[in-house]
Amino acid sequence: MEAVRLMMDVVERASQKRLTFLSHAELESTRSEAEAARKAEDDMLLQALKGCRMESELFNRLEAQRIETKRLAQETVLLIEYPEDVGSTSDKGKAPMDSDVDDKLKVLEEAIGAQRSDHQVLAGKEDSLDSKVDGLHAKFDQILALLSTSKP
Repeated sequence: MEAVRLMMDVVERASQKRLTFLSHAELESTRSEAEAARKAEDDMLLQALKGCRMESELFNRLEAQRIETKRLAQETVLLIEYPEDVGSTSDKGKAPMDSDVDDKLKVLEEAIGAQRSDHQVLAGKEDSLDSKVDGLHAKFDQILALLSTSKP
């Protein structure tokens, strides 16, 4: 705005066609100050946009990382580390199981069962959503058919 006002003043002064004691250095310095202010404002806006873009990219990366972590947490089966026997390999699997290991296995089986039931519930919800979408598509087709037949 300031640059436009400055240009209008210069045009008005040029059309007067009279000699004045006006210093051209003053006009040049005012114009250069206006250009510097405009450039500073443009740079500030550019930096703000870059900051927004970087924050958006960071947010997207964090969201992807959160989703990946959630997915891994759902898929991960608890691993139990068994102490390795230094004895012969022919005796492996023959020793009776500890009650602690048996309890851990029951917990794992329950977790797997819960995951299966959650998966089945999600599959049921997906099927119901698919049927609802199909119903909406059919209704939309009927509406389009009615609209196309009602036009003269």
